[in-house]
Amino acid sequence: MFSYEEYGSSKNFPLIFFHGFLGNKYDWEKVIESLSSDFFCITIDLPGHGKSKIEDNESFETFAKKLIKFLKTNNFENTALIGYSMGGRIAHYIHEHYLKDQICICIGSHLGLNKKEEIECRKIWNKEILCNLNNKSIEEFLIFWYSQKIFDSFRQFKIYSDILNYRKNNNKEFIKKAFMAFSVVNQNMLHPDSKTLFLAGDKDYKYLEYYQKIRCPHQVIASSSHPVHLENPKELIKKIKEILHG
Repeated sequence: MFSYEEYGSSKNFPLIFFHGFLGNKYDWEKVIESLSSDFFCITIDLPGHGKSKIEDNESFETFAKKLIKFLKTNNFENTALIGYSMGGRIAHYIHEHYLKDQICICIGSHLGLNKKEEIECRKIWNKEILCNLNNKSIEEFLIFWYSQKIFDSFRQFKIYSDILNYRKNNNKEFIKKAFMAFSVVNQNMLHPDSKTLFLAGDKDYKYLEYYQKIRCPHQVIASSSHPVHLENPKELIKKIKEILHG
């Protein structure tokens, strides 16, 4: 089905964590260290990442069905979904289509594209990414990917080089499939509701501007840009606890 890790007591309220593109279940370690004392934390390797394989027909829907089956098998009637970037979009999709009454925390994630020009622009971007994946080594591609402005702050952190090193374990063919399967181009337009909460780093100018533009209520995490959970896990932990205990 998919690879995952469990932390904490299964008697506690379960939290399901979804990493971003190129990441894996261990991206959440610093967050889990604190939360696992109060919650049952489950971190997942999304399809094509970590130890999870990816099917040729993988999609938001096929993965959602796997996750729902997993929750039912383990008798998780109530849970909260927490996802970053691509993982936030996947979590939001599952929430909107299957778990409307459960809390969903989305960190720097997109709601979708509904304008033709936006979709066409993103398709061009997708082609550029795939071209780089095809023509570069995984090491070269990682440098290309993290050269995006959205990661300007992250590149200054000490953990950046460590992140690059273990991202090198990604399988390029799996990553290509995952990139297309979970592209925002292939995502239905998602919608905020009373159970979805959006977070963004105070230096994540792209998503702060985006949420303001679409008038999507959101909260800001200090001293962080896009990968909030890697740059400022302490503030993210505080915010998650506020949301879940509030």
